[in-house]
Amino acid sequence: VINRPMSYSIMVNPNVAFREIEDESVLLHLGRSRYFGLDDIATRAWLLFREHSRLNEIVDILLKEYDVEPANLRTDLESFVSNLVDNGLVTVHRDNEP
Repeated sequence: VINRPMSYSIMVNPNVAFREIEDESVLLHLGRSRYFGLDDIATRAWLLFREHSRLNEIVDILLKEYDVEPANLRTDLESFVSNLVDNGLVTVHRDNEP
């Protein structure tokens, strides 16, 4: 779905509810009645998707907040976003920048 560089925008599906329950987070696709559990970094990424649509910005923020290799973060984030797209939780749009 996503090829480097990460010049894409993420749009959260309005039919997806997000809840933090005790020490875990879940997404509920209201149209499909399916739950998805999120770990800490995935939760932070989800919150950033709602605040910042551009994937480049999200990567920069996560790199500042977590001690992780940039290549590993990008690979993991690409996989996470692809899974979200496959399950109808987000859509991805290529940015129109040079």
